[in-house]
Formats: sequence, C-alpha cells, structure tokens
Amino acid sequence: MTKNLLINHDRFINKKPIIIEKKYVAFFNGYAKKNYSLKENNCLCKKKDDQFVSLVDRYSVEFDTVICKNCGLVRAPKYFRNEDVLDFYKNHYRYIMHNVSDENEKNYVDPEEFYEKQKKSGLQILDLIEKNSKIEIKGLKVLDLGGGVGGSLHHFKDSNDTYLVDYFDPYLQYAKKKNINVIEGGIKDVPFKPDIIIISHVLEHWNNFEEEIKNLISIQKLNKTINYIELPGIDSLKLGRREGDFLNDIHIPHLYYFASYVFENLMNRYGFEKLYIDSEIKSLFIYTGVKKELKNQYNEVKDDLVKAEFTRKKHIFKNYVKKFIPKKILDLRISYIKSALRANGKDSLNTIPPYAQNNITRSKNNKVHEGLISSEELNISEDNFENLLVSHPKFDVNILLLQLYIKLKKIIIFILYFFYKNSKNSAFRNKINNEYQLFKHISNKKKMDKNFKKFELTKHNKYSFYQIDKIPKDFLNNYYKKTYWQGRNDISNILRKRDFEHFNIIEKRMNLLEKKPLNILNFGSGHDGISILLRARGHSVTNLDYQQNDYTLYNEKYSFITDFDELSEKFSFDLIYSSHSLEHVSDIFKVLGEFKKYSNSNTQFFFEVPNGFNQKSIHPPHTYYFTTDFFKEIFDLNCEKEFFFESEIVKNRKIYKENINGGVIRLFTNTNLLI
Repeated sequence: MTKNLLINHDRFINKKPIIIEKKYVAFFNGYAKKNYSLKENNCLCKKKDDQFVSLVDRYSVEFDTVICKNCGLVRAPKYFRNEDVLDFYKNHYRYIMHNVSDENEKNYVDPEEFYEKQKKSGLQILDLIEKNSKIEIKGLKVLDLGGGVGGSLHHFKDSNDTYLVDYFDPYLQYAKKKNINVIEGGIKDVPFKPDIIIISHVLEHWNNFEEEIKNLISIQKLNKTINYIELPGIDSLKLGRREGDFLNDIHIPHLYYFASYVFENLMNRYGFEKLYIDSEIKSLFIYTGVKKELKNQYNEVKDDLVKAEFTRKKHIFKNYVKKFIPKKILDLRISYIKSALRANGKDSLNTIPPYAQNNITRSKNNKVHEGLISSEELNISEDNFENLLVSHPKFDVNILLLQLYIKLKKIIIFILYFFYKNSKNSAFRNKINNEYQLFKHISNKKKMDKNFKKFELTKHNKYSFYQIDKIPKDFLNNYYKKTYWQGRNDISNILRKRDFEHFNIIEKRMNLLEKKPLNILNFGSGHDGISILLRARGHSVTNLDYQQNDYTLYNEKYSFITDFDELSEKFSFDLIYSSHSLEHVSDIFKVLGEFKKYSNSNTQFFFEVPNGFNQKSIHPPHTYYFTTDFFKEIFDLNCEKEFFFESEIVKNRKIYKENINGGVIRLFTNTNLLI
C-alpha cells in the first residue's frame, strides 16, 4: 500500500504542530515509544483496501490514519495492545490530555471545574432524549460510560439512579461526593441492564471495537434501553466545526473517525436502530437485534473531507479579514444572528449549531403535536395595512429584513460616532451619541445578569414554585428601567411566532375574540406583539410594562401604563394576558392580587411562563420558577360556575399534560383567582 494521501497537503505529513501540547508530545514520543507496542487494527468491515489520510496527528506526533475504500470508515491502521491501552487510560490519560501545568508535573483538570462543564452538556443530553423518545425519565437506571467526573448525570440524579463507569480514581471519588454511584472499569464490569446509557466521546477510543460492542449489547434491554452516543462527526467539518480542519480531529487516543451516515450504518449492522442523529453525531439508538447490510460510503466520506478542506481555506481567509474589522462590529454580527433566530421562534440557547444542522434525521415515530395552528391560518379583518402586517405568509422574512435594517443602522451609527463625536453640529452629534449608547447597554445588561447569580434559589414553603430569596425591589426596578430592554436586541421584533400561536389559542381554543369588544390587559407587554393582533380585532388593549415602545400603530383603544395605580378603581378586564412576564416580578402575590382586583366573575386568564419543575439554577433575570401545580393552587377549581382550566407544558412544539423538565407552562382558564 503506497502512502498516497486522500488530500495532498503538507499539513498531513510535516512536523509542524497546529496545537502545542508539551506533555502529550513528551509522553507519546518518549514513554509510549519505549513501553508500548503496536498491533494491526483491521477495518470493522473485515476488508483490507485502505488509503492514507494523514501520517501525523494534530500535535505532529507520527500517527497513521487511513480510510477504508470498502466502507468509508476512517481509523488508525495500527494501535497499541490491550494492556497498553489499559495502562494509558488508568495512569496517564487524564494527566497528559489537558495542559493544566508544567509538563513534568502530574496534574489533571480540577474535578469541580470539569463537573460544571459536563453539567451543561448533560442538560442537552436530557433534552435530546425527552424530545426524541417516549421514555419518562423518572425512576430509571442511568449509566454514563467513560463519563469522567460524572457531570453529565447531574440533571438525571434527583429522579433516577445514576452510575458513572470510568477508570480514573480521583474523578470517581468526586462523583461519589455528588451522590453518584461509581463503577471502576468498563462495560464488562456493569452488573445490570440500564434504561439509559450515555457514551459521550468514548466510542472512538475503543481499541477492541468488536468485543466492546458485544459487551454493550449484553447490557441492553431489547427495544427499551436508550443509548446516547456522541462523537466528532466528519460530515460536520464542512459546515464549520473546527473551521473545517480534519487534522484538528486527529490525535492518538482516537482510533476511529466517523461520518454520521457511516456510524449509523455501522450501528445498524450490529442490530441498533437510530432514533436521532445529526452530522456532529449527537445520536440516540435502541437495540432491536435486527441487523442490516454493509454500505460502501467511501465516496461520500471522501467528498465530505474535500469539502471540509475547502471550508478550512475559507476560514483562513475570513480570519485574516477579521483582523481588520473592529470587534464591536464582529459582536454585532453575532448579536444579529441570535436575534434572527429569535425572530424565527428559535431559542438561541437550544438552537443546533450550523455544523450539526445537516443530515438531521429522526425516527418515523417522532411527530410533533398536530393541534398547533400556524400563522398562515390567521384571518384578521381590519384595514389593508393591518391585514398585510399580521397575516402575510412571508411575514417571517419581513421580520428578518427589519432586523437586518436595524443592525446595519447600528453599524453606521457606530462609524459616525467616531467621526462626528466632536462635531460642531450639536443636534446631529447628540442624536448620534444617543444611538451609540445602545451599544453600551448590551454590556451593562451582561454585568447586571451576573448579579442575579449572587442570590439564593429557594423553594416556597407553601406554594409549588422556586424563587430568588430576598432580592431587593430597588435592584429589580433599576434593572428593568435602565438595563433590560436597552440591553436586548429583539425589542424591535414587532411580531413573533409566539404571538401568532397565542392569538390562535385565545381565538379558537378559548373561543373569546368573536364576542363583543373586550377590555384586555397585556401584563409585561414588552414588544406588544399580541397587543397589535388583539387590537386589530377591534378590542381595547392596555399594555403594562416599565417602558413603552417607540412605535405606536393605534391612536385609540390602545394605551400604555407602568403601574396598576394608573387604572380606575372600578375598572375590570375581560382578559388578563401575561406571557413570559410573571417570572420577572419582585412579588408574585402582589401582582396576583392586582389581577384579582381588576378582574370580574367572567374574566379569563392566559399565562405562559418557563417551566420551573425541578429547577436547579438561576436564569437571569427570572426571579420565580413556577410549576403546573402552582396554578392549580391559586385558581378556584371547585367553584360552582361552569368553567374550563387548561394547563399544559409545551416543549419543542410537543404538548405534555404531565410534569417534565424544561419547556414552558401554558395556562388558560375562566375560573376565579383565590389569591
């Protein structure tokens, strides 16, 4: 076999490292060469028809990597003996893979720091399983294989039995302190069949894949055990992961490098069925025992690696250009992307990264709730402008164009500020300066958000919610009046998908809007989206918030107040609406008291808040974290009149009637408040 490279570039041959890691290089060029021996590592398809991909790893240590022309699997053609691998992971891996100290010292990443980092990924794992399977994650046995310090189990451990399987004793001991059961060893040391198995960035390390996959199958519950498997996917490189540089993926602890479709085919061949997979290989599989045939995907992998190389060159050019662009403008670009995602109804924290968006596939049984009504179904009969505004099928595009205009305007203001800050034209200078101050508010908001985390999250002793204990009202008032809206980039998103969804619920599920013109309160009105839609139906809308928007579409039956004191004592509302506002207040019982004061026996309520079930951490600037039980406690469910009370949790456009973690609580009712 001649060493003709798949991609002819000196980077895959030469000795110039792209990452400097002294302990790593010293170990593999010293200890490993002296004490370890190599053996053949044949392809899992049993064929011998390889082409070289690289002769070095990302640290420029000699390490051959090949691609099989029979199936498309990328692997190391030779690797260490079993006893060498065991020694490496038990005694050396955690010390050399993180540059935390001088190369001569034997230190490892602080377990507390590592745990906190893994907690974040664990929450994403939990969310992915809830979204793509029907399993109720309660009372289960959840096992993390090769899970380091066990942080990925954090969000599972309160409602389930959790187990960490690993070799590194200092991390196992830390996991014990976190009330996680530990097993020192590998899969063969697991004495039971778990309900959920997490294998995150582990499988690519297996030096005896056939044996390990058999061991994994031996602890499966047929058609039941959920396997979360995460790997670095080759096909995500062309979309921007590691800026397209495959060499950056290659290092000696990894034997295998998979494209998502190669990995799916491999798992199918061993009897696993996919529930979900994306190009970054965040995946879910169950074991069915039904095996499928081998596919040759060499050409697809080769094509993806060639495209990744093109992406790498594009990033080199982009990074060069960025050197000449002010950081403020680069930050605005990121801010615009996040705002655009929000304008399309996506939560930027849960949005799949661009390099994981291709090749997302789910099982046929994964269907979203079919009862939700899209914005295209609206049929609002007002004047032509309003009708176009709220019901045009391309309205999301209009929102994005508006966002783009706002961002371009800010960039221009930024440039003009530095040119005209000393201008003699005071009126123009002041206008430019006022616009420029918007930039500063964004950073101020980030600083204020950090202050929220200094407070303590406690559970109320009577009602079913969590709250930030003893947060000063003056602090909140100052935050919302001077920082909150000024530091957000979505204030000018006039209408959002959430507004359309809520409008349809009020009109069709609450059967409310066809009645006589109503008096409606929008508590915490913010961007006024739902208010615009309700006013377009001819209803009178009162918006209550700290700040009024700088645009007004209506001159009558459309008002703004900042406090309940501005209302007449005898005034009452037919509908009290609050979306993502109650979680921000300083005193929930005072607000509910005002709702009761300005309601009547026929008033209907519509609330939507983030779901605070099993809340563990503070999310600025939320002061309250409600559960569905809380709303059952504050409304009269035993009143004599005929009433409806609809309470549900909406998560990833699915509707749940039982308690789950995450998502939002949506409540609408015509019964009376007890508080």
